[in-house]
Amino acid sequence: MLGSASANAQDSVSFTIRFLPQTVYTETINQRYDMHIDFDSSSQEIQDKIKESGAPVSSRQLSSRLGCTITTARPGPTGHIPVVMDITDTDSLTHRLLGLKAYGKLIPDGLPQYDSVECPNGDTAMRSSFLKMANTLSTQIPLPNAKLAIGGSYTQVVPIKIPIGPMAAGINEKITYTLKNVTGGIAHFTLTIMLDMNATSDALPFPIQGGGDGTGTMEYDTLQNFITNMRMDYDMRVRVAQEGMIMHLAIHAGMLTTARISPAGGR
Repeated sequence: MLGSASANAQDSVSFTIRFLPQTVYTETINQRYDMHIDFDSSSQEIQDKIKESGAPVSSRQLSSRLGCTITTARPGPTGHIPVVMDITDTDSLTHRLLGLKAYGKLIPDGLPQYDSVECPNGDTAMRSSFLKMANTLSTQIPLPNAKLAIGGSYTQVVPIKIPIGPMAAGINEKITYTLKNVTGGIAHFTLTIMLDMNATSDALPFPIQGGGDGTGTMEYDTLQNFITNMRMDYDMRVRVAQEGMIMHLAIHAGMLTTARISPAGGR
């Protein structure tokens, strides 16, 4: 999440998310996933067939890194602010996104909306998928606007529908931000996270359901008016059931997002 804040006598914070014009936001997102899948609750017949097929039933670890800059310009005649996003750093999992440029605008007090994409490593389908995903998220995330005293909390409920291939994954994400203290212009928050998931598809004859919870911390630079560090750790459990087959997927995930803010045209 991205945002701006102002502190008053080090005892309160105005929590308002927005991008500022003529500003460069340099962000790095590191994610990791530890996954374990089992069919232990399936019928014995199903378990025997799975073993005979040689299908893997085990744990798996994944990690990814993505770095980008988001550069905003002066507001145009309509009040919209032009914005360009550049993907500047990737790893083996996200390498096809390296060099991607997305062009769009900021709606006043809103998040970026992109209308075109250039990507040297992607085809038309990938560019279209990126636009759909990015714009779906930006239109579904409600922006907070709350003044918090020390010990005060703000709860953000985000019902998101994310297109994943033929599926529409509905995820209800509830995050409570609690302000712990403000020291040296940095507002420190703790986070509690609740997740609920329901994925459906015309291509699938069964639903995919799950839920989870987690915790996190956040550092908010009140002088730069932005979140500069956010760490989230959560566990999610997913269940798929069809005609005697019951699959359980346990996921432990962690995400660290850091950001640096500088004036456009200078570092």
